[in-house]
Amino acid sequence: DAPSVEINGGVVIACGTNEKANGGKGNGINYDTMFAINGGTVIATGGGDSMPTASAHSGYSYKGSMVAGQALCLHDTEGAAVMTYVMQVDYSSLDFLFVSPDMQPGSQYRVCRTTWDKLSGGEDYFGYNPSATCSGETQLATFTASNGVYSIGN
Repeated sequence: DAPSVEINGGVVIACGTNEKANGGKGNGINYDTMFAINGGTVIATGGGDSMPTASAHSGYSYKGSMVAGQALCLHDTEGAAVMTYVMQVDYSSLDFLFVSPDMQPGSQYRVCRTTWDKLSGGEDYFGYNPSATCSGETQLATFTASNGVYSIGN
C-alpha cells in the first residue's frame, strides 16, 4: 500500500484552518490512512491532528492555543536555534508539527513561545525561519529527540 501522503525532501509548510470543518478536520496535512516523512523539513499547523504515521526523522508536535504573530521557537542545549515559526492565523486549538533532519536523536531540545517582534536574524520563509534568534520567550517544554515525533502540550 502506498501512503496517502509521502514526503521525501525539501521544505513543506502546510497551514490548515482553525476550524475543524469537514467532519472534524482542520488539519495542516490531511490524509486517509498513512502519512510518511522520509526526508525534508515539515511544518504543519491546523485545528486538527497532522501527526505522521511514520517518520524517518525526529520531530515534535505541540498542542495548545496561539494567536497570529506568536512564534514557537526550538533550541538545542547550547541555545542555538533549530527553527522558529510565526503563526499566520489564530488557533484556539492548535496542532503544530515540526519534523527535521536537523534534530538529532538523543539530543535535548527546548520549545519556547514568543512574539514575532522578538525574533531577529535569519531568513523568513512563510513564517518559518531555521536560524532566528528569539528573546522574551516563555519555555513550554524540554524533551530528548528520538526517532519519531515527540508530543508536548495538552
